[in-house]
Amino acid sequence: MNIIALILAGGKGNRFWPKSSPSLPKQFLRIVGDATLFQETVKRVHSFLPYENIYVITGAVYKDIVREQTPQLPVQNLIFEPAGKDTAPAVCYAALWLAEMYPDAIMLTLPSDHYIGQEELWEETVLNACIAARKNWPVVIGIRPTRPESAYGYLIPGEKQPEMEAPTWKITKFIEKPNTAAALKMLEAGNCYWNSGMFVWKIPVVKKKLQKYLPQLYDDVYAMIQDARKAGYTPCQEVIPARLEKDFSLVKPISIDYGIMEKCDDLQMVPGFFLWDDVGGWQALDRLLEHDDNGNINVGKGFLVDTQDCIVDWEDGPVLIVGLRGAVIAGREGKLLVYAKKYLPQFKETLQGLKEELL
Repeated sequence: MNIIALILAGGKGNRFWPKSSPSLPKQFLRIVGDATLFQETVKRVHSFLPYENIYVITGAVYKDIVREQTPQLPVQNLIFEPAGKDTAPAVCYAALWLAEMYPDAIMLTLPSDHYIGQEELWEETVLNACIAARKNWPVVIGIRPTRPESAYGYLIPGEKQPEMEAPTWKITKFIEKPNTAAALKMLEAGNCYWNSGMFVWKIPVVKKKLQKYLPQLYDDVYAMIQDARKAGYTPCQEVIPARLEKDFSLVKPISIDYGIMEKCDDLQMVPGFFLWDDVGGWQALDRLLEHDDNGNINVGKGFLVDTQDCIVDWEDGPVLIVGLRGAVIAGREGKLLVYAKKYLPQFKETLQGLKEELL
C-alpha cells in the first residue's frame, strides 16, 4: 500500500491557557512525558512510515517550532496554510497539493495534539483502517467511550462489513458533540464509539467527498492552488503570496467532522482499543497524570497545604497554595489562571469573552 500521513498542527490550543498561547499552542507543549504532543505524533507515525511520507500542515508562524521539534522531517514536507480556517479547509488545501505527487495514495489524517498509549495496538488499528480504505471508503477510527463526554463526536455502527480482512463497521449515524443527556443515553445503550478525529482515506476519496459536501470550498481552493502553481509557488514556502493569503482568508471555517463526516453515507469505522485522549483542556490532566494522596496534580514548584483535588501547573518560581478545593492554578509569562474545575466545560467560552485582554 502507498501510504502517506498528514498531521494537522495548526490549532491554537486555547483551552490550555495560559500554558498554551497563540504563539505556543498545546501541540508543541510537553503535557505528558518528556516530548511534546506533536513530537510524539511524528514518532508514532514513523514507527511504520518513513519521514519522507510524513507531511505536516500548520501555520507559517509555527515554522521555527516545527523545524526545531522535528528536524528529521524534510523541509518540503511542511505545508504552510495561508490562514487558519479549521480542519476541512486545511485538509482540502493539503490534499489538493499532495494529489499531484500521490494521485492514488492512502492518506492518514491525524491530529497532532492527542495522547495515545499502547502504540503497537494503535499501529495495528491504523493499518487495519488502511486495509479498509483500499475499498475506496472513508474510514474513521472509533474509541469505546468511558464517560458521557459532550465535547466529542459519537459514531453509531451498523452491520459489520463481510469478508473484510480487518474488522470494519458501516456507520449509520455520526453525531457531532451531543449534549450531556444525549451522550449519557448513547453510553447506556452501549452501541457507540467516540470519533477519534483520525481518518484514513485515499486522496481521490478525499477529493470526491469535498466536491460532494463542500463544493464551494473545493472549487475555491482548487483555483487558488492552480494560480499559485502557475506563479511557481510551492506550499512549503513560508512567505505566502499576498493574493493566496487574501483569498484563503475569505474561506468559511468548518471542521472536517461537520463538513463531511457527519454527512457521509459510506463512512466506515475500525475500532481502536488503545489508550486515547484528545487532551482537550486542563481536565485531561486528571485522566493522564499521577495524583498525590490528596488528589492533586502538582507540575512545577507548588507548595500545597490542606489542598485537595487541584491541578497546579506553575514553573516560574515557588507558589504557596493553602486550603483550596477543586481548582486549576496555572501560570506562564506573567499570566495567571485560578479556575474552579467544575466550570472547566465552559472554559473555552470564558476565554472567547476575554480574548483580547488575555491572549
